[in-house]
Amino acid sequence: MTSRKMLLAESAALIDIKVNLVKNRLWVHEINKHRLSEGEFHTLFGKLKNHPVKFFEYCRMSETTFYIILEAIRSVIEKEDTNFRKAITVE
Repeated sequence: MTSRKMLLAESAALIDIKVNLVKNRLWVHEINKHRLSEGEFHTLFGKLKNHPVKFFEYCRMSETTFYIILEAIRSVIEKEDTNFRKAITVE
């Protein structure tokens, strides 16, 4: 009888852990909540486009090449905005 109680207690503890893991899942992680104002893309990418040499150093390709590749893969990687969150831009 004692081993049965221990087994039930362990099972209950595992269920509690699983429930807490599900409760703690985030739709958008804290780091990404401020990406529109603080993210690297929104703060740096626009400035890089004004400086072709720096753009090349950062992306390891010219802006023209970047956009050619982007258009080739856009349909595969592009996501849609939802009522719950904005999608990350393709760029």
